[in-house]
Amino acid sequence: MQHGRLRPARGYVNQLGSLSGAPDNPTKFRMKTFDARKPGFDFDVALAFLNDEGFVVIEGLLDTAEVANLRNSVQSILDTQRQSPFDPGEGQPFPGEDALRQSLRQYFATSY
Repeated sequence: MQHGRLRPARGYVNQLGSLSGAPDNPTKFRMKTFDARKPGFDFDVALAFLNDEGFVVIEGLLDTAEVANLRNSVQSILDTQRQSPFDPGEGQPFPGEDALRQSLRQYFATSY
């Protein structure tokens, strides 16, 4: 096992559709692609897969115009954030904040 480094995102698919990071890596997860354009596509099955595995790939779910619209919307949000990054500021104190600060100072003293 390697610590402190990321492994390349590649895997090996067996006959059951399981994907593992490498032959020596026992971590496996299911990999399945759904196609919304095919007859018999069952959205509930895809949703169940999402709930079980934490991700789902559904090809053909959005048309070209919808994908372009989403890309433009995301790009607009990113451009706005680059120009004016969100700054929450100090905000209002919350109940017990003084006690928390005192406790943090006590247990996590900064030394120079």
